[in-house]
Amino acid sequence: FYANVQRTLVAQGACQARNGELEKAEATLVKGYEIDMGNPIAGYNLADVLYRRGQYERSRFYLRRIYNNPELTNPQTLWLGARIEKKLGNTSGAQLLGRQLSDRFPKSAESMAFEKGQFDE
Repeated sequence: FYANVQRTLVAQGACQARNGELEKAEATLVKGYEIDMGNPIAGYNLADVLYRRGQYERSRFYLRRIYNNPELTNPQTLWLGARIEKKLGNTSGAQLLGRQLSDRFPKSAESMAFEKGQFDE
C-alpha cells in the first residue's frame, strides 16, 4: 500500500531478468505493467523478457505501445523492435526500424550491431 509499488515491481522484474529468471520476471513485470500501462520502462522490460522467452508477438505488442509516443523511443527500443521483426520474418519491418535506429542514433552500440547484422548476439 505504498506509492511506488509499480516502480518496485519493475525494478524487481528487471533484476530477475538479469539473473535469468525469465518466468518470474515476466510475472513480476506484468503486475507492474498492469498498475501503469503507460510506463515505457515497464513496457520495454516486459517486451525484452518476452522476446528472450521466444514470445515475439507478445513482445511486439508491448513494444508497439511505446512506439505510439515517438519521444519515448531510444536505441534500445528500436533495436529490440528490429530484432522482433527479424524473428517474425518481417524483413522489411526490421529494416525500417534499423534505418530509424541508424538515422536517429548513428553512434549507438545498437546501431552498430544493426549495421553488422548482429541480430542474434
